[in-house]
Amino acid sequence: MLEVRKLRCEYLENPIGLDVKRPRISWQLHSDDRQVKQQAYQIQLFEQTDGAGTSFIWDSGRTASEQSVHIELAEVQLKPRQRYLYQVRVWDQSGASSPWSATAYFETGLMDSSAWQAEWIAAPEHVGIGEEQCPYLRRGFEIHGEVEQARIYATALGVYELELNGQRVGESYFTPGWTSYKHRLQYQTYDVTPLLTAGANALGAALGRGWHSGYLTWK
Repeated sequence: MLEVRKLRCEYLENPIGLDVKRPRISWQLHSDDRQVKQQAYQIQLFEQTDGAGTSFIWDSGRTASEQSVHIELAEVQLKPRQRYLYQVRVWDQSGASSPWSATAYFETGLMDSSAWQAEWIAAPEHVGIGEEQCPYLRRGFEIHGEVEQARIYATALGVYELELNGQRVGESYFTPGWTSYKHRLQYQTYDVTPLLTAGANALGAALGRGWHSGYLTWK
């Protein structure tokens, strides 16, 4: 049986926070037969609506191609901070069709620097943070009602780690990563929905000098 497995978007399985305007889709073929080759593919794209609903927005149609890596979604105008679901099916050299793959998804990020609403925050200058010390920032907030979906978009001049209600946010270290800070900053997107609770919550951050204002290889 011919199947489509391991769907990926920009090398990642179900990524969130993509800023790529034309993301690329890849997949792997699986068959019980030998010497099976893909001759055509079809991709369908859906937009997630409120709740668990979806809305169909695009269909590649049957496209004659052996390509199964980096299929660019060039005809789709993506919205910022939106989740998209997609599925793929293929045809082999004998004309047999696979069933539709399991549905995968990707989620766009802010897509443009003008979408940032946050202002820079830092420790007050009079605190006197030493070279080997990291300022800790904390802010409490209240939630009234049920949270359907929550994201944190974060960056820093230097390096940062986040905690929400005492739990570490994300799995990466040395975020946001080294860049030419005068020209650009990378940012990370975190799904923090399961970390939030009704009532009192607290967001904390530890800041480090990193490559921005710390020592790289010289003083």
